Amino acid sequence: MYSENEYFIKKSYGNEEHFRVPKGYFDTLNARILNELKIDPQEKAVPARTIPLWHRYRAAAISVAASVLIGCFAFGAWMHGGSRSSSQGTQAVSTAASSTSLDAMMNYSMMDTEDMYSYLADSE
Repeated sequence: MYSENEYFIKKSYGNEEHFRVPKGYFDTLNARILNELKIDPQEKAVPARTIPLWHRYRAAAISVAASVLIGCFAFGAWMHGGSRSSSQGTQAVSTAASSTSLDAMMNYSMMDTEDMYSYLADSE
């Protein structure tokens, strides 16, 4: 039950308690401590400082706002870039395809089919 060291201590010194305090010491301890502190009973306690919600979560709020702005900017750039390139290609193809007199246009401009293909490729 006891370790070797504890057995030696118990055998040498016994079970007697060697540390004692005077009778009633802990009964008057609170009053003695308060007397030493010299606190005025009329002095009011300082209320706890309240931290506004904005100060607690401002780093998170700034991060969220920045993320939303970057996302909106990226989405707008993607939509603007995507619509521009697709509309130019669609416009060139629709112009060439909707022309009923494509042969007449080629004869008037003295273009052959290779020149027409390169023109359409450059317009995209």
